[in-house]
Amino acid sequence: MKRRVTPLYHIPVYFTNDASELIAFWKKHGAEEKEYDQTAKLNGGMYSAFEDNEDRTWRILCVFDGDPGIIAHEATHAAIEVAEHLEINIDFQNSEPVCYLVQWFFETMLGLFPAEPKGPKLQGIA
Repeated sequence: MKRRVTPLYHIPVYFTNDASELIAFWKKHGAEEKEYDQTAKLNGGMYSAFEDNEDRTWRILCVFDGDPGIIAHEATHAAIEVAEHLEINIDFQNSEPVCYLVQWFFETMLGLFPAEPKGPKLQGIA
């Protein structure tokens, strides 16, 4: 688990590519049992934000197969959650903050855990 802090907003985020490390982190910091159950549903990665018993919010970005597409997908979830936490209005007229956050999450994950391209996966999106 690697800790980094977002530029400008100073929000700590943890990064991992290991499911067992993710579960141990959840247990250590008091995540609800439902969080553990999510790992069974993972398809390459996830973003998790939860509060512990002391009202601290923990944020974790996990990508298990190194696919750049999944990193981008999870980076977007992370950026939106952080922007909402900061009460940043996200719309077409004010999209730069979330775009910079997506870029930061993507580049940070990619720098910590190099990508392993698997090819296009987006088929039949509804």
